[in-house]
Amino acid sequence: MPIEDTDDEEWDYTFRAGASATLWGMQALFPSMKAEGGRIVNFASGSGKGGEYVTGMTIMLNGGRHMP
Repeated sequence: MPIEDTDDEEWDYTFRAGASATLWGMQALFPSMKAEGGRIVNFASGSGKGGEYVTGMTIMLNGGRHMP
């Protein structure tokens, strides 16, 4: 869906399924990782760096995962 056609409901759903789900997954692992050690590695598609016009929300969410 082009970003200019995205309403608040679609944005909220996409953000929860992308950025928030990544955060919640990491938070679920923190207690055991603090006790036992380990690393979290998050992956994202290349669309966060290049992307396509029609996938604006995906580009923004994946771009956030590429941040150091």
